[in-house]
Amino acid sequence: MFVVKFQKNNLSYDRFGFVVAKTIDKRAVIRNALKRMVRGHIENTYLDLEKSVDVLFILRPAIKGMPREQVVREIDEVMLRVKSL
Repeated sequence: MFVVKFQKNNLSYDRFGFVVAKTIDKRAVIRNALKRMVRGHIENTYLDLEKSVDVLFILRPAIKGMPREQVVREIDEVMLRVKSL
């Protein structure tokens, strides 16, 4: 569904990035909707990590057909690993 890369940074705050390639869908509307879905959950849940990490979400084509609840569950599982840094 997505690949997540994370590492510590030397800043006093966290940074999140989202990559949605054209291979997922040619239409920018679809790519932006997927990005907003993931970003929205991150903003509502994980902006207060204060772990000084950079987190990059690279979305894969499988995410296009997944229900939102399943995507949110997967994000939560991955972010547990990031919190444990």
